[in-house]
Amino acid sequence: MLLRALNKAVTEAEAKLAALDKSQGIIEFDLDGNILTANANFLAILVYTLADIQGAHHSRFVEVAHRDSAEYADFWAKLRHGEYQSGRYKRVASDGREIWIRASYNPVRDRSGKPCKVVTFATDFFLGSAPAQPLAGEALEQAGCVAIEVAKSLGL
Repeated sequence: MLLRALNKAVTEAEAKLAALDKSQGIIEFDLDGNILTANANFLAILVYTLADIQGAHHSRFVEVAHRDSAEYADFWAKLRHGEYQSGRYKRVASDGREIWIRASYNPVRDRSGKPCKVVTFATDFFLGSAPAQPLAGEALEQAGCVAIEVAKSLGL
């Protein structure tokens, strides 16, 4: 009975991950900001292949001035300490285009509760300057909640 319930939970978690993978840009980082993996949606928007970015630092997606800022250092310090971050972020594609995303950066915890990596779910991609109207955050918040549920169900 317990095994059946566990199998059902794992199957459901895998289905949720597959649904997120189809609808959102997803990228994973270690706690220092180095890229572990990214899905096809993320790679297509920023015009990269996984081979181009795997092992590189997140800072390759931001402007130099932002990369060198205290705000950027604080952003990663908060993630390393397990603090969720979400908002609208300006990113730079491989071809130099400015891309704005609405994203949640979600620290994933190991079995002991210690942050072990960061998973980012990105939605609402815009080219050029930031959209004039605020972006709706409901889908993003739902994605963050699903991500937490999936991580918990997988024991992460």
